[in-house]
Amino acid sequence: MSVQTVADFVIDLVEKEMDDETRVVTLDSRLREDLEVDSLSMAVIAVDTENRFGVRFDLADLARIDTVRDVVSLITTHPAFTSASAPAPDDAA
Repeated sequence: MSVQTVADFVIDLVEKEMDDETRVVTLDSRLREDLEVDSLSMAVIAVDTENRFGVRFDLADLARIDTVRDVVSLITTHPAFTSASAPAPDDAA
C-alpha cells in the first residue's frame, strides 16, 4: 500500500470528523489549530486508522501528532504497517 493511499484515507477521515466543511485539509494542516479537531475526533481518527491499517498507537505517539502528515507518517513508519507492506520473500532463494 502506498503512502499516497494512506494520505488520501487520512485526509478523507479528517474531513469527515471536522465540524467545518469549508476548511481545506492538506498534509500540512494542523489538526487542532487549523482544523479545530477536538479530542473526541482525534480518538475516532486514531481508532479508525488503527483498524484500517492494522497498527496500534500508544498515548505517547498520539500526543506527538500535530499535522495530518504526522498521522500519515505514524502509520507508514509503524512496524506492523511496514512488515505488512513488505514484499514476500523469494521462495527460490
